[in-house]
Amino acid sequence: MKPLIAFLLAVTLFPVTANALGGKLTSPSLSYRSDSSAIKKEKINKVIQFMGSDLKFIEGSFLNQFSFQRFGGTAKQVLRLIKLLNEAGLPVSIQFRDFGEQKSAFTLDEDSSKDYRRIIINSRRDDFKLSDFRAFLPMPRWPSQTKPERKGTPKLPVRQKLKSTAPATIR
Repeated sequence: MKPLIAFLLAVTLFPVTANALGGKLTSPSLSYRSDSSAIKKEKINKVIQFMGSDLKFIEGSFLNQFSFQRFGGTAKQVLRLIKLLNEAGLPVSIQFRDFGEQKSAFTLDEDSSKDYRRIIINSRRDDFKLSDFRAFLPMPRWPSQTKPERKGTPKLPVRQKLKSTAPATIR
């Protein structure tokens, strides 16, 4: 009886099929909407050509609508890619992270269902300076330079002597 119950639990608890498609990418790729104009598709193809010829494609993978790609290159090449993506009408979010290695310049992550792209720049690279990416850094929050106005001095409570109504007696 116990083996039968164990079998029934295993069949009901563990799914038989998985609906996912994933694998390795052998070359750079970009996702875009199928109803994009011919001009936009041409600009996107130029970006893909730039990614394949000027950047070093290290590795990539995809899972359903998500893709993850790793590239090598210089700071100027990364800036050129960001400019080309924006010109092609593919806005990109920029982040910085310490990858802990020198090989990768950046990663390009995409979610094609939301038309979202993110470039994460390797801040550990010796040949990258934050000043190269100044346009993508948030403005610093400086402390206020003016002192707050004081509206008078605070008044402290004054001690008052208590008046006794009873006559004082001296013994």
